[in-house]
Amino acid sequence: MARHLRAAGIAVVEGRRAAVVTDADIVTYGDLRAPLAGWEAGLAGCDGFVHAAGLAHRRGAAVAEAMAVNRDGAAHLARAARLAGIARFVLISSAGVHGRALAAPLTETSPIAPADGYAASKAAGETAVLAELSGSATALAVVRPTAVIGPGCPGNLDLLMRAIHAGVPLPLGAIRNRRSFVTIGPLCALIALCLGEAAAAGEVFLGADATPIATPDVVRALAEGLGRPARLVSLFPRILAAAGRALGREAMMQSLIGDFVVDAARARTHLGWAPAADSVQGLRTTAGAWADQRSGRKTGAGPAASAGTGGGGAAASSTGAAR
Repeated sequence: MARHLRAAGIAVVEGRRAAVVTDADIVTYGDLRAPLAGWEAGLAGCDGFVHAAGLAHRRGAAVAEAMAVNRDGAAHLARAARLAGIARFVLISSAGVHGRALAAPLTETSPIAPADGYAASKAAGETAVLAELSGSATALAVVRPTAVIGPGCPGNLDLLMRAIHAGVPLPLGAIRNRRSFVTIGPLCALIALCLGEAAAAGEVFLGADATPIATPDVVRALAEGLGRPARLVSLFPRILAAAGRALGREAMMQSLIGDFVVDAARARTHLGWAPAADSVQGLRTTAGAWADQRSGRKTGAGPAASAGTGGGGAAASSTGAAR
């Protein structure tokens, strides 16, 4: 994320849990679960704050742990931003706060109905940050991205790429679903708009590529990026659903066979955001970067954020402030 924001001409100070060797400006904030001290000095001269860190993609994580990071940690950072006089706080939440597998297209007015502890913690984080910033000079903008595609993305895409690379036949050929993804570059452009546009203050925006994609086409695009064949075989979706329940992986299976369509028209009309036309090229690029990393080649691309990005020990993004 920081790399994309810098490319857009935004000076970025990165916040991380632990010190890292880099030529970028870094603020080390330690454990998000504890109230933060000393951030005000590190934020001097900054007028925007993007919170994209959190706990995600950790199977079996306790709900209490997710709440401590994604709710309480978000509130701690919002308080630090408020005390530092930051003008705009952009919270990266998740489209998952609306549910997991939904037939009707989601909009910002769709009910909040989290289907798991992670999504519940992201919804609670939105509420906690709103309460922390209420009545202050720090305006809040919330971005709810759907599943993010780009180099380093975790979750089901990583599992699919491993299977395709290994030549494992995937029983997904009969699925006729529609799922929304969001490509990392356009998502970061949306975040930049939320930092700088007056129309973003106090608003919530879903983030998704313009056209949803079916799971078999996801596999084909990933296979193209990997330079491997897409070994798709067909099983009835109801059989796959039953297998997911039997194996204790119902949520993962729902994300492969169910619908999850996000309508991001609000960001386009309110902010002039330009999403990717579709997800195919982003998936190819994701897979190509995965193959390069596996072979030891460097792509120069930073890691993608996840849907409800994580730096709290589980995924690969960070919190940052903008000058």
